[in-house]
Amino acid sequence: VQNTPILLLDEPTAHLDYQRQHGFFQQLLPLVQTEDKTIILSLHDPNLALRYADRIIVIDNQKILADIDCHQPQYAFIFQNTLTQLYHHPMTLLKQNDGYMVSW
Repeated sequence: VQNTPILLLDEPTAHLDYQRQHGFFQQLLPLVQTEDKTIILSLHDPNLALRYADRIIVIDNQKILADIDCHQPQYAFIFQNTLTQLYHHPMTLLKQNDGYMVSW
């Protein structure tokens, strides 16, 4: 809105349906790719993070559990293991055409 170099968004897709969540992120991508903006946002949906993030920081009880560079090999498996640790429940990683999806 103010043409700042950094956008800070707190749960911006929390009350949106599935289609509008992805539409929202599709609108953000050009800001990062062509306008060189940095976008920092909080999410509770691991699949949105896996699909759109360049970097994922997982926080639990004010502690950083993982700082994951999504351009490194095996980043999705690191994320899967981190979520298993966070939720004390095995998470399953599903391969899709355009990335990965985490399932409970």
